[in-house]
Amino acid sequence: MANRILVVEDSAPMRDFVVASLESAGSFEVVAVESGIRALQEAARGDWAAVVTDINMPDISGIELIRMLRGQRALSDVRILAISTDGATTDIERAMKAGADSYLVKPFSADDLVRSLAEIQAGTS
Repeated sequence: MANRILVVEDSAPMRDFVVASLESAGSFEVVAVESGIRALQEAARGDWAAVVTDINMPDISGIELIRMLRGQRALSDVRILAISTDGATTDIERAMKAGADSYLVKPFSADDLVRSLAEIQAGTS
């Protein structure tokens, strides 16, 4: 499987930061979308190594998106990194219970993002 990453983030500046961070790491092919609905469409089209999704989005919440991705047989094994400004333990637990492999609180550095993604892909998070 190619190291294709689907980034789901409604904020254009954050989406650009995540894409630039992953692309500068050199080992990821990145596709970015701005909504949960677009993410579901894109997810059905590809072979994804991982999904990086914001939790707070206007159309489908990241929690709901994670549940929907986990419910699809073809995507049940995809690694999912949730990102959010919400760092409360209850928010993190909700994302993990929905099926996220890890959770990163904004703001974070490019190094933190790449490291978190590498950890979940290696199964060490």
